[in-house]
Amino acid sequence: MKTNEKVLFFEGAGTVERGEVANCRIRTAFINDEGEKCYVELSGNEVHKYNRSYYPTFKIGDAVMSVSSVSKINEENDFEHITKLENKKGNTLYTYNNILKYVNDTFNCSFTSVKVLNHPSAYRVFGKHNTINYMNDYKHDEKLEAQHEKVLNYFKALDKKELNKKYSNLSYIKNGKVSEILMHYNGFNDWVYIQDVNIYDFDYKVKKNEIEAGKRR
Repeated sequence: MKTNEKVLFFEGAGTVERGEVANCRIRTAFINDEGEKCYVELSGNEVHKYNRSYYPTFKIGDAVMSVSSVSKINEENDFEHITKLENKKGNTLYTYNNILKYVNDTFNCSFTSVKVLNHPSAYRVFGKHNTINYMNDYKHDEKLEAQHEKVLNYFKALDKKELNKKYSNLSYIKNGKVSEILMHYNGFNDWVYIQDVNIYDFDYKVKKNEIEAGKRR
């Protein structure tokens, strides 16, 4: 990351990509250039034949940006909603540039780019015990996150192929370079502990006996 770059990190809170953006529903909490604490949640609504009349200026397949929730956050971590800044229908394309422009123009910010983090253990807005995690404090390690993503995708592919699932439902927990994966067999859970994802050999042995046992359960 360049030293003069100010990245606006979002938590990916949805399940699929939308348009060019890595997640269909994103949210973040941040401190603007005036020191105010802010929260914003955006969504990308896909235009299709059933809602085409709702978006007359867009074509089928477009992703339209919806401003789902906007708040200022006070010292007690209470959200003071600003409904006049919300626009659930949307009137612009859901793109990184439009997201960046909306946040900078609306909240008096000077971010230079947007990054959506989908990893379940990356940046998350809401912490434990009513705490708010501000993305300004988030330390992003690009290489480490990429390696975690590689390991996660490896296990997801195994989970779907070997355990015959349409969608992977494994659990992935990371702490620095350490990761723990919980593989859900039919009637059996297998914990996998990786001490350092940077040197992982990608050599997980699927429990064939548990697959066969699951068929009999």
